[in-house]
Amino acid sequence: PEARATKLREAKSVGSIAHRFLGKTFYHRYYFDFRGRKYPETAYLHEQGSDLARGLIQRVDKKPLGKDGFFWMMVGIASTWAGDAGREDGLKTDKIPLEDRFNWALDNEEIFLSYSESPKVNQGWMKADKPWMFLALCFELKKLRMYQIMRSKELNVLCYEFFEDYSMESSCEVYIDGSNNGSQHLSALTRDEVTAPHVN
Repeated sequence: PEARATKLREAKSVGSIAHRFLGKTFYHRYYFDFRGRKYPETAYLHEQGSDLARGLIQRVDKKPLGKDGFFWMMVGIASTWAGDAGREDGLKTDKIPLEDRFNWALDNEEIFLSYSESPKVNQGWMKADKPWMFLALCFELKKLRMYQIMRSKELNVLCYEFFEDYSMESSCEVYIDGSNNGSQHLSALTRDEVTAPHVN
């Protein structure tokens, strides 16, 4: 009950702040800790916050998605789902190689689009490990596909051709986890050139 109450307070705080800044541009002030890691001074609604906070935040400086951005968006979908990948080795979608995550997301695209069509009715997205970030990326995928359909009509091209147009401007973030974070400090302290590349 205590954990649930804490989560509820946090969700209400994030929602309240997000509502105040809806449609507005805002900035965060950051500080560095003794290790040189960067943290926002603001509470709750920031990109290092909870799944809900991360799922709500969008960048104001939109950039054309591009083919690389599309790749990372699909990887982000698989990573935030973090569920059964349907593999014999039993690995979850956030633990398989990046190319496999991309292909898994492509294979399941119809399901993701159905979540964005009607998230209140089709609630399968709630099974994701990070449901709000996952749903935000599903919405962005739908936005891309709608953009591509409109572009194909504008350019008068056949349906199968529009999927190659990735010029849509995107405001979504895809978060990438570090690896072996606990070893980062040891690598930094010892300046070990062998382990350093393995901890990013």
